[in-house]
Amino acid sequence: MHILTNNIRLFIHEHDKMPAFHAGYLVVTFLIAALFNLGMFALVIIAHMTLDYVKYTEVYGYKRKETLKAMFSESSIDIVLLLIGLVFVVYLHHGVEVAAVSGLVRAGVTLARGLGTVIPKLEILYRFLDTLMNPQEHMQHLHENVRARWSFFVACMLCIAAFCTLLLLLAPMLLTIDATLLEKALVDQLIPWNF
Repeated sequence: MHILTNNIRLFIHEHDKMPAFHAGYLVVTFLIAALFNLGMFALVIIAHMTLDYVKYTEVYGYKRKETLKAMFSESSIDIVLLLIGLVFVVYLHHGVEVAAVSGLVRAGVTLARGLGTVIPKLEILYRFLDTLMNPQEHMQHLHENVRARWSFFVACMLCIAAFCTLLLLLAPMLLTIDATLLEKALVDQLIPWNF
C-alpha cells in the first residue's frame, strides 16, 4: 500500500512533465466536448461563476456590484463562447438546411456546425479544468481591472455577446423558419441531460 501511495504522489508531482499525460488529457477533453451538449457547459460556466462569487465575496470582501462585475469579467470569454456555439447550432441546424443541397455541402455544414460547437466547449472546459486543477492559485489571483472601469477586452466580449444574442433573437426572421424549430434546436442544446 505504501508503494502505491508513493507512486500516486510521484505522479501528482510529475504529471506536468509527462507528454503522455498531456496527450491523454487533450483526448479526454475533446471527447467530453464532443459528447456533451452546450447545456452541460452552461452548468460548467455557472459552477465557475459560483466559485468566483465565493472568491470575491468571502476572500476579498467585495460588495455585490463589484462581485458581479468581477464574475462577468472572469467568465466573459466562456459566456461569449457559449453564445457563439448557440449561434452555430441555430444557424447550421440540420432542420434549417435546404433539402436540395448536395451531400458535399451538407457535409461541410455538418463539419462547420461540429467545429462551431466543439471548439467553444473545449475552451470552456479547458478554462474550468485549469481552475479546478489550481484552486489555490485561482482563489489568490485577483484581477486588477475589476475595481476599475470595464477594460477594452471585457467591453469587446460584451459587444460580441450582445451581437450573438441579437442573432439568436432574429434567427426565425433571418432564416425564415418557424420559431418551434428554433426552440427545438435550443432545447436540444441547452438541457444538459439531452446528450
